[in-house]
Amino acid sequence: MATLTHHKKSVHALAQDPTKGSFASTSADNIKKFSLPRGEFLHNML
Repeated sequence: MATLTHHKKSVHALAQDPTKGSFASTSADNIKKFSLPRGEFLHNML
């Protein structure tokens, strides 16, 4: 389990990509992609 501290605003949703071992989190200001299983930040998505 990990705490994601990369968003400045509240996280609204999480979505897992089962084929790439990653997930995305969304907030009011942007979308961020993280790797699984450790939850390491990968990049911002446009």
